[in-house]
Amino acid sequence: VVLNVDIEKQRISLGMKQAKPDPWSLIEEKYPIGSVVKGVVKEFGNFGAYIEIEEDIEGFLHVADISWTKRFSHPSEALRKGQKLRLKVLNIDRKSRLLELGLKQLRENPWPEIMRRLPIGTQIKAPILELGERGVTVQVDVGLEGFVPQSHLYKRGNPKENYEVGQELNLQVLKIEPERKRILLSEREYYRAIERRERERERAEVYARVKAEPVRVNLGEILRAELQKLEELMRGAEEEAEEEKAEAEQQPAGGDESGGESAEPTTETSA
Repeated sequence: VVLNVDIEKQRISLGMKQAKPDPWSLIEEKYPIGSVVKGVVKEFGNFGAYIEIEEDIEGFLHVADISWTKRFSHPSEALRKGQKLRLKVLNIDRKSRLLELGLKQLRENPWPEIMRRLPIGTQIKAPILELGERGVTVQVDVGLEGFVPQSHLYKRGNPKENYEVGQELNLQVLKIEPERKRILLSEREYYRAIERRERERERAEVYARVKAEPVRVNLGEILRAELQKLEELMRGAEEEAEEEKAEAEQQPAGGDESGGESAEPTTETSA
């Protein structure tokens, strides 16, 4: 194909590539969205890897689409140049002439199952993978990491000075963030939960003891009050009987109200 004619220099520029049909003209038919393609890692960028699908057709694998659960700061942490991959077509960018590709999309999203098995409040043991000034990264399971912020570590101060890689921590799940590929964990909440359970157990034991005692205490009070009333009634009856007896003894025999003195008879005389 003639590309340019330079009369002054008597030169004609030809292009062999342009003689071939443009592979992008039928790109949607050959590599529709959702299809699976094979490619080779060619170059790395700051945010992903460039994948050669075939001659003149490239794809881009973003670093966020490499794994469902693991975060990478650079694609070279997970991939190598020349590595062959199977990938899924996520989108077609005609302007950039790139296929947007995904590696993790060939596998089922594990986060719904992770959230089901690790609800908030779940307590786990996990070894430390990495120490940082802002916290520690732990291995929750194979291919699954968690992060313990410095404020949620049991020991105060710089984690690098207080903890070691490989050390197992007792942790409690605080929050799960699938979009950030992160499980937030707390060592402090683990021990606080134990302390709360211990206090609740102690309160329950005290309550159980107190709950059993009121029946005896209350009945005793009721019975004592009742006995006291009976004693008061009995004392009152005895006092009334003694008063009546004393009054009876004070009255004279024969029932004469004149005080016991006999009146002399009077003789009437007639004039």
